[in-house]
Amino acid sequence: MKPDKVNAIVSKKQVHGIDYLELVEAGDVMQAKVLSWFMTYALGKNLNILWQVEGGNNWLGSKEFVKAMKSTN
Repeated sequence: MKPDKVNAIVSKKQVHGIDYLELVEAGDVMQAKVLSWFMTYALGKNLNILWQVEGGNNWLGSKEFVKAMKSTN
């Protein structure tokens, strides 16, 4: 995915030693098909994920990951 084509950047990150993928908007609002692809990919592989739409953060994953994200926000 080229950020300038999909208005988003994917990064691998960690919170409290827990790996996750982060999808954030870059420039304009990302296309719905980009978020849909990201969610389908991550859920199919049981990955911890964080995504950002219009400046708001959302996350989904293991209980440990969700707890870690809640403690940082």
